[in-house]
Amino acid sequence: MAKAKQPKEPPVIKRCSCGAMPPKVGVIKMRRPVASKGVYIGCTSCGRVGEPAKGEPEAIEHWNAGMIKYSGELDKVGGEEQ
Repeated sequence: MAKAKQPKEPPVIKRCSCGAMPPKVGVIKMRRPVASKGVYIGCTSCGRVGEPAKGEPEAIEHWNAGMIKYSGELDKVGGEEQ
């Protein structure tokens, strides 16, 4: 008797380093994708943004792995400390 394949679970978005959880952390789609990468995960609470990806599962993997494009923290603006 053949085993039934288990449906693959979609990846779960981990909480942000600021402590925010979905729905404040979620998928954002770019209006104009660059090099076929038009989906990323972002946090609306602190502004942290993950690396762009081709699709939602890959974008979630980038976020969960800590591949961050922008951390949401600006130490210096224009070369001067705040």
